[in-house]
Amino acid sequence: MTGRNIATPYWNVHFPQEGLLKWDGKRDDGNNARIGIYIVRLLAKDPTSGKVWEKVKTVVLAKQL
Repeated sequence: MTGRNIATPYWNVHFPQEGLLKWDGKRDDGNNARIGIYIVRLLAKDPTSGKVWEKVKTVVLAKQL
């Protein structure tokens, strides 16, 4: 749980009410991230009400054999 931030694919981006976010597996420096388990944190704020929504999940980054 003392990991480090390797990528911020979306920052300050406005999306419609429902949407799909994708991460291409690249680090912020443009290199491929290593295969493994990652913790993804999604934080969204409703600009009208100011309500903040946060979701934390684990994902597995793999590649085709």
